[in-house]
Amino acid sequence: MDTSDYPMWNNFVPNIDLPSSSHGRLGADVLFTEYVDMLGQGKPSGLIKMNLLMTTLQEKDEHNGSKSYEVVWLGKAYPSWALRSERVHKISCNDQGITKHDVLETFSGPLAILVRLFVGSTLVKRFEQWNEELRDYTETRGQA
Repeated sequence: MDTSDYPMWNNFVPNIDLPSSSHGRLGADVLFTEYVDMLGQGKPSGLIKMNLLMTTLQEKDEHNGSKSYEVVWLGKAYPSWALRSERVHKISCNDQGITKHDVLETFSGPLAILVRLFVGSTLVKRFEQWNEELRDYTETRGQA
């Protein structure tokens, strides 16, 4: 998965650091760092550094002849006893050719209640924005 164009369309996660062993591509079993703009202000000083592990990058053939994609990340920023997170992105195309983008992030562990309390609604809004920006970017480039 190429992340080099993230700054062009992704205002929520405008930058990603990949290990040199990944050769600039994000794939399964790659531990990486993303820089999250929770406030949407576009200021480098407001970015939050998060470590993630991509566990799944899967392409499927659907019954309508289109392809769907699923990407899964696990949060690695905190000890797993304190906070576990899993983010799942699914991209699919329906019979009318409309692309659908879904994202679900789940949190568990003692710190999960704090995540929900302090940034839960912001995460929902920012992931909706991510989906809209990704859809707009891919559709203007003629990709699904």
